[in-house]
Amino acid sequence: MHQAKLDLLTQPAHSTAPLNFDTWALKKYLASIENHFPRHFFQETEHRSSKFPADLRPPMERKENFATRIAALALPTAPNNKKRHETLQRFMLVNDSVTVAVEIRVFLTNGDIDYYRQRGFDLGFENNNIITGHIDFHQIRNGRSHLLDYKPEARKETHAHVQLTIYALALARRTGLQLKLFKCDGLTRRTISNSFH
Repeated sequence: MHQAKLDLLTQPAHSTAPLNFDTWALKKYLASIENHFPRHFFQETEHRSSKFPADLRPPMERKENFATRIAALALPTAPNNKKRHETLQRFMLVNDSVTVAVEIRVFLTNGDIDYYRQRGFDLGFENNNIITGHIDFHQIRNGRSHLLDYKPEARKETHAHVQLTIYALALARRTGLQLKLFKCDGLTRRTISNSFH
């Protein structure tokens, strides 16, 4: 987490757009990951967001934006393919003006899924266990919380929208923020975006 950037971007006077959400819960969650986090969820669960079998169809669009252009600058500096993820995360956290955190642990419980169902969400999947994941990048821009996932094999990718949807559902529940305040992007050569309305 980049505490200085997070503090700056969550001050109304310094935001590029008025924030549409109260940032206290988000800051508290990000700070709690290191010290007060149920790490056993990630060791015990068989369900990872990157492989979770679900048939979700959020509205999506393909576009290129600043995040994809800045990523193109960083990727050649990776010493090998295995280090691309880590190199890009470090680069974005230090150099991108709106990236406030990387590698954020999240989890979605059966109780969370019930919560969404009771509010009219048709998620299209069942869960009897905990789904875990790591959000590659978290940005605050244009008054919204942006979740990005790096996908090096963009042409072969068919699961990014499921993974990103689970991330948004999980982070919304962990922070108490409304789901409509999240925007999700798969960071590839072209960005895959989905928003919640």
